[in-house]
Amino acid sequence: LAKVESLRKDLEIMSQNHEREVDMKDAIIQMLDRDLDEAEEQYQMALRSHLQNVDALIDLYNSKVRQLESEFEWEIRQMQDDFQTERTDIVTKHAGAKG
Repeated sequence: LAKVESLRKDLEIMSQNHEREVDMKDAIIQMLDRDLDEAEEQYQMALRSHLQNVDALIDLYNSKVRQLESEFEWEIRQMQDDFQTERTDIVTKHAGAKG
């Protein structure tokens, strides 16, 4: 009978220790879950910021390309005008030299 009581007491102590460990591990799991949620939120914020920066860089790049295209087209027109002017001068001089 004393042995049964001793075993029951030991079982109760082990049960309490087990409950305490389960509670402690549950608290750790909840803490890690909160940390994971916070890390996910930080990741999403960083991703949004990164994507905004990439979009801004793409806009800047497109603007610069448009500017360079515009300058290039202006230079082409200038060269065409210069060529046409020189051609006209040469044709005029050549016709004057002939006749």
